[in-house]
Parts: sequence; structure tokens; C-alpha cells
Amino acid sequence: MVENLVIRFSVGCLVCGVHAVFRNFDGLYLEENDVVCYGLVRCSGSSS
Repeated sequence: MVENLVIRFSVGCLVCGVHAVFRNFDGLYLEENDVVCYGLVRCSGSSS
């Protein structure tokens, strides 16, 4: 029973490690201009 748990944990760690190695980070972050262009944030101007 303990052997199965160790094997499953090891396989899970291996899968997570392989995923981390081959992950694409290029589209993970947005630039400020992209955020405004896509309408994700509204600019609130100060009225003076």
C-alpha cells in the first residue's frame, strides 16, 4: 500500500516537472498597452 503511494507521488512529481520544462511563458504576461487595448482596465481620469 505504501509502495503504491510512493509510486503515484513520484509519477505526479515527474509529470509536474515535465510540464514545467516544456511550458511556454511568452503569452503569460500582458503589457500595459495590451491591457488598455483589450479593455481589461478602464482609465479613470481625474477631474480638476
